[in-house]
Amino acid sequence: MALERDPVLAAVAQENLRRMGIGNVEVLCTSAEEYLASASGRFDWVYADPDRRSAEGRKLVRLADCSPDVAALGPLLRRLSGRLCVKYSPLFDVDEAFASFGDCEVEVVSLGGECKEVVVYADGRPPRLTATALGLGSFTVLRGEADNTPCGGPFEPERWRWLVVPDVALRKARLACMALRGKACMWSNEGYAFASEEPRGAIGRVLAVDRIEPYDPKALRRELKGQGAELLKHDFPFTTAQIAARTGIREGGALRLAFTKIGSEFWTIRLKPLPLQQPTAS
Repeated sequence: MALERDPVLAAVAQENLRRMGIGNVEVLCTSAEEYLASASGRFDWVYADPDRRSAEGRKLVRLADCSPDVAALGPLLRRLSGRLCVKYSPLFDVDEAFASFGDCEVEVVSLGGECKEVVVYADGRPPRLTATALGLGSFTVLRGEADNTPCGGPFEPERWRWLVVPDVALRKARLACMALRGKACMWSNEGYAFASEEPRGAIGRVLAVDRIEPYDPKALRRELKGQGAELLKHDFPFTTAQIAARTGIREGGALRLAFTKIGSEFWTIRLKPLPLQQPTAS
């Protein structure tokens, strides 16, 4: 059974099912609220993908503002199935999802460094939090055991040879520090991680460090004005455009510079060039 309140979208869904050779799914043009008011029987799973835009086209950021409000329909949904999966926008907060659905799993999913969705599984499993970077890996922790405490102690720039850009799924789930613990050190969930040895299996980009130095825009301007560079930044108060304007560097080029703030200090991380791609034999 599939529900779609928009007649055009209902017809599209029915046609897609036909083209895929799926004949055991009936598409009803009705709202979830209307259907649940008189529905009976049992379903293996209920999957919901609420509308995340207002009538004016504005993006909605609260679960209760979406249509339908799946959490509010919980008692009616549980009458039909003990297993519920809800797909939400990447804008939604994981803590709000737990507050709305109670014991459930909340999974943050990313692809290519972009957060794609937040998925809730309410099917009796213990409350846990998962960050999944498709193609890179996944990290799961019971919610009560989540510990995203950052590294303590001073930042020693001469110690680090590798920089890890934690995947956005880890940061969105607030699991970056915990997931990288033992592989690299982080001083904030929104910053970079640093390692003295190349970290294997890190969920994120791993970049070789040339050297790390205090952020000095005047010195960078004297040295690099007019040169092109790839500018990266995390947990830094300026945009890459502002960094470029302050340093005279043009955005884009083989040189790579990363910028971050640790404690009260600003840092420039000079990254080693990427290895040249070997031409493939024809």
